[in-house]
Amino acid sequence: MKTLYGLFLLLFFALNPAGTAYTQLAGSWGETTPLPQKLSNNAVATLQLGDTTYLFSMMGIDTSKIFSGITRHAFRLNLVSGQWQALADIPGPQGRIAAAAVGFRGKIYLFGGYRVLATGGEITSERVDIYDPATGQWSAGQPIPTPVDDQVALVWRDSLIYLISGWSQSRNVKNVQVYNPTTDSWQQATPIIGAGVFGHAGAIVGDSIVYADGVKVSGLQFVMNPKSYLGVIDPTNPTSITWSQLPPHPGPAKYRMAAGAWGSRILFTGGTDNPYNFDGIGYNGVPSEPEATTFGFNTATGQWEIYPSQVVPSMDHRGWPRAGNRLYLAGGMLAGQQVTDRVAFFQIDSVVTGIREVPSRPARGFHLWPNFPNPFNPETTLHFTLHHRAAVNLAIYTPDGSLVRQLVNRTLGPGDYQVRWDGTDGNHKAVASGVYLYRLKVGWALAVGKMLLLR
Repeated sequence: MKTLYGLFLLLFFALNPAGTAYTQLAGSWGETTPLPQKLSNNAVATLQLGDTTYLFSMMGIDTSKIFSGITRHAFRLNLVSGQWQALADIPGPQGRIAAAAVGFRGKIYLFGGYRVLATGGEITSERVDIYDPATGQWSAGQPIPTPVDDQVALVWRDSLIYLISGWSQSRNVKNVQVYNPTTDSWQQATPIIGAGVFGHAGAIVGDSIVYADGVKVSGLQFVMNPKSYLGVIDPTNPTSITWSQLPPHPGPAKYRMAAGAWGSRILFTGGTDNPYNFDGIGYNGVPSEPEATTFGFNTATGQWEIYPSQVVPSMDHRGWPRAGNRLYLAGGMLAGQQVTDRVAFFQIDSVVTGIREVPSRPARGFHLWPNFPNPFNPETTLHFTLHHRAAVNLAIYTPDGSLVRQLVNRTLGPGDYQVRWDGTDGNHKAVASGVYLYRLKVGWALAVGKMLLLR
């Protein structure tokens, strides 16, 4: 069944490619109170405590960009007052970089990363450090089974934390490791299908994980991996993930972008196309320079989108957490590998123009778009556009024409409409796995789409 699911996803994206033109969205960039010190490769997360949301910054490397400049410091920014506060240092003999952090149920969870020795050696950490704002203290969680750094960390349904791929001591790993904070225990989920990578970026919306790019090992060299992937978590078995490759995103592959989630969108910004060591000098000996490009994948439409670029290009990020209607970048490297204390934020305003090539308006006055996700379990979104006021009927059928459920049956004005189907019939009972048809009738005209429900 999982093989069929994956093949169907590949077919879906092959038949519905994003191509090289994308929807353009409006957004705005701004700045807030700088970090207490200039830091790069610091782990960042947000956490709401009562009526106040905080931005946390942990560890990272200072302006020296050498092993002794890797700190154990931690800070938090009150996003209401704009004031930073120093927290207790992260436990351990030495600071780490390339760690990942998330806010979860009133605490901050900090995973992995690596230490740099005076001799130049690098040691990946298995540590899980937990900060409790109520006590102001750090404690230790169950160590990561396969130590990782430069990984992606995601919170699923306020329940589990996923670590996606990353570097482990001397190699990339394809592991997807799942941490349960409630039981302080680990499980292994379905590994990624692409090459193991480090320095990739990703986020999660609902049950959908999207990650992009990063670096793979090719022979004796570190090279960019210009690929993006979608992983769909089975909510009935959270260790089961169906992976598929996505169409290419806008622009070249990037290393150490920032990624975050906003509604149905997973956003990416910054990074560089030249992978580098912790000092910002490329593995090829060429100094790396940051890029300002900002783009994202809309899980509701299955399309890549373009957003306004950063005002000041940046790279070397370890997350792009959200607070309210903003996504926050804290620290990183600017042009010339300059470590910064800058804290920038971004917010989406609205869709302003479609630069993606759109089919000409059909004479029948409407368009039925492909549903997404497809395949799905248990919900999918049906999307249609009306160009004039009309009587509309949207319904689900079996392939033999039997009515499963009627979703819309009324007169609607011109505009875009999205309707979710939860995989149930007219009596709200779950229907079986299989192929279903969705039929849109506008006046006397019809359009039909096909979708696959997998339970």
